[in-house]
Amino acid sequence: MQKFTKNEIKLTGTEKKLLVIGAVCFVLYLGCLIIPKITEHYAYNEALDLARQGDWDSVVLKLDDYKWASDDTMNLYSIAAAEKSYADGDLVQTYYHLTDISANYAGEFSGEVSKMKQDIQAADEEWKKKEEVEEAAAAKERERQVAIKKEKQKVVEAERAKHIYIGDPESKIRKVFGEPDRVNRHVSEYGTLKQYVYEYDDGNTYIYTRDGVVTDFQD
Repeated sequence: MQKFTKNEIKLTGTEKKLLVIGAVCFVLYLGCLIIPKITEHYAYNEALDLARQGDWDSVVLKLDDYKWASDDTMNLYSIAAAEKSYADGDLVQTYYHLTDISANYAGEFSGEVSKMKQDIQAADEEWKKKEEVEEAAAAKERERQVAIKKEKQKVVEAERAKHIYIGDPESKIRKVFGEPDRVNRHVSEYGTLKQYVYEYDDGNTYIYTRDGVVTDFQD
């Protein structure tokens, strides 16, 4: 019968050292992969217990370093952050945290999530109604101010119509003072100058125009 002998592999001291180093590195590599997962798992479970107790502040602190690790941690972190902002009365931040929750989330806290969304929607509708009321009031106030301005303008125009001012048209003179006792006219290369004379018992009034515009008066 033929005999078989085992070939023994002989390693040098250096090769043995390299083999040991490789094994150690492989174990460390596996540790780097597994340990964070284990840590995250424990952190998530602890945070879950805190969430069930309603301690949302502690949940946020517990998951702050792990929120990007998985959808579960991100959802729980976002729910806790939303609840925290909701308790503080900050509906804007609550809304932003709710948008970070998966659209198809149907987990243990889906009831709380739905309630916050409904409250935010109700608050938004109430804010819109309030804004509409305020805008209507502002529009009414603008209309009132315009009416007041127009009324003041009418008073100014009515008062102005009773007097002659420099810059007024010549035609206004007769509307305010009536027919003059006489009109003195002087035409030159500088234009047509007129002097309207109104004679009264207590003195005369003189109004001067140049080319149809009141330029001066004297009484």
